[in-house]
Amino acid sequence: MTMAAHLDMFAPKPHPLESIWDELPEDAKADPDDLRYYQRDQLNAIMAAFKAGAKSQLMVSATGSGKTRTFGTVAKHWEGPVLVLSHNGELIDQAVKALERITGEYVEIEKAEWTSSPRTRLVVGSVQSFNKARLERLGKHRFSLVIVDEAHHFLAKTW
Repeated sequence: MTMAAHLDMFAPKPHPLESIWDELPEDAKADPDDLRYYQRDQLNAIMAAFKAGAKSQLMVSATGSGKTRTFGTVAKHWEGPVLVLSHNGELIDQAVKALERITGEYVEIEKAEWTSSPRTRLVVGSVQSFNKARLERLGKHRFSLVIVDEAHHFLAKTW
């Protein structure tokens, strides 16, 4: 094996992008968030499933792998209002900051005494605050996408 062939073995291989990525607008392809290849794969799979008529998706990734960045990019390219549900104040604050950075949009909070405006597209809320009265105030069709952060908590009685 020549030295050039040996070094070529270690050259990064281009990542094949799914068709959905190719269909995103040019500004999404040159994404300022610099999604990693596996985050692009997750984004592609999520968007392809929704495009095919799926009503829900579950994204599973290791701690620190950029789930917030990925769901933030989904929210960025989603055309309608988006609600992100979380179970504690720290995760709510992190999601607000990340969504504002990723989307460039203002994000409101819906929890305890905080209420969101009906005109705000991106809302992060506390699961515990979404009682019947709050849901009625917001309206059944207020959000076209609901993202559940830390979905493994979904089975807890507090949810």
